[in-house]
Amino acid sequence: MFNKNKIYKPIILVSFIIVYYFLSNHFFGFFCPLMAFIGVPCPFCGMTRAGILMLTFNFRESFAMHPLLVPTVILILTYFLFKVKYPKKIKKLYTPTIILIISSFLLLAYRIYTNFGQEPIVFNNNSLLMRILEQF
Repeated sequence: MFNKNKIYKPIILVSFIIVYYFLSNHFFGFFCPLMAFIGVPCPFCGMTRAGILMLTFNFRESFAMHPLLVPTVILILTYFLFKVKYPKKIKKLYTPTIILIISSFLLLAYRIYTNFGQEPIVFNNNSLLMRILEQF
């Protein structure tokens, strides 16, 4: 039997992401929700740019932009592999996921301490929070 939800959910999700991308870039200049609304970088800030650099074979620049790109991509690919082939073993990915999240926060703290104001660790003065605070 044909299930419409299996088709409509991804279409709605992709449509939402595309609309959000254009609106957030137009109004705030950033795609990241934390940068757009609060103005601070998230632990994964620079990951997209690192991915683009990796795809263009600029490995050193990619690693400098975000050193955790490769482990993140490996974890995501492993998750999808487990979801398709070994759905009962997917809980084995919890520990690597927690380690990656903690590593991301530690990396962000280190980068803020050592490189704040340099790409990708910058403060967005055009964020929604800053616009609201300017009114007072």
